[in-house]
Amino acid sequence: MLLIILVLIISIFFHSALSVQYASQALSLWFEHMIPSLFPFMVLSGIIVRKGYSTTFSKPFFPIVGKLYHINPTMCTTMLLGLLFGFPLGAKTIAEQYQYGYLSKKQAEYLLAFCNNIGPIYLLSFAFPLLQIAGPLLLIHIAIPLLYGLFLRYTLYRSLPVAAPSDNPQHFADTISAIDDSITSACMATMKLGGYMVFFILWNLPAAFLPHLNILKYTPALLEITSGLIQNQPAPYPAMVLITFSGLSCYAQTYTCIKHTDLCFTPYCIHKLIQTSISAIIYGVFFFSF
Repeated sequence: MLLIILVLIISIFFHSALSVQYASQALSLWFEHMIPSLFPFMVLSGIIVRKGYSTTFSKPFFPIVGKLYHINPTMCTTMLLGLLFGFPLGAKTIAEQYQYGYLSKKQAEYLLAFCNNIGPIYLLSFAFPLLQIAGPLLLIHIAIPLLYGLFLRYTLYRSLPVAAPSDNPQHFADTISAIDDSITSACMATMKLGGYMVFFILWNLPAAFLPHLNILKYTPALLEITSGLIQNQPAPYPAMVLITFSGLSCYAQTYTCIKHTDLCFTPYCIHKLIQTSISAIIYGVFFFSF
């Protein structure tokens, strides 16, 4: 680890102007795109969790989603929040639902396997306009984790209990406390997001300092997806596969969301890589056929 830190320090020293440019770009993207698209939903999801509104929130969707995935209303809400609002809110919501006693460990692990991905708002407001990608691809992007989650429910997690945990869930008694804690938690999460964006974008510096390390054309996107898409602006096919992978920065941030629980990080990574492989096949068929 010390050697890795030294390599980054040396790279920043020899490419100081470029490091400032990278950090400025990351913080600008964080402020202009990530905070507006994530922060409001982090606060709202936090209130839903802390006030115990999951059962009420899922009522319009539960008759279909609950029966199809064989899950309870709380799992239905957590699933919808993760898939619609996107990373890292998926992992954050799952961890909070588990900590407050609304999900069992197995239920949380199941949802984490497919409910923490780049969200539709990010794609429609940033990635698709940047890359000039058509909106219909959004349906494929959403369908991949949905189908993967359905597959897991009837294979690896076929014996997953439907019922909520037997323990009494904990939530705040008054609304102001729930709002205040949700805002504080959302601020912390978004600040970490900006920090990780800066940290991982700086790892493009060693590639400039040691050119032979830049083996892959899409190294920036593999490290940090947002800045990587801007730097390379890849073709639609590799772009969608990279978006499914989400970048190492997203993996690191997911770990920070669940590190205070006993949820295991390794299975999440494996499921994410499987979904990336599936996306490479599906998008390959789509783009090369149409």
